[in-house]
Amino acid sequence: MARVLPGQAGGIAGLHRFLSRYGARVEADFQQFYALDPFRMLVNGEWRRLWLLILQLPGDSRVVAIADDIRKTAVVEAGMARRRAAGKDSTWLSR
Repeated sequence: MARVLPGQAGGIAGLHRFLSRYGARVEADFQQFYALDPFRMLVNGEWRRLWLLILQLPGDSRVVAIADDIRKTAVVEAGMARRRAAGKDSTWLSR
């Protein structure tokens, strides 16, 4: 995946928030691609290795799919904010 989600904090706090939100997807991907248990890695204190493996998940993983959706939403929201700042209506139907 080698991409960080927009607004995603780093470190243990960022990993905790990420797993709180997407833990089921991470667990399924780790079973499919690595045959590892990500939560056992947490218990064993392997936080850095866990985060690095998450970042390296292949393009067809569940985590990458959700990351791509989040990025698309962030791009749309940024475009709408620019239109509002320019005094234009931010709906897609207006020009």
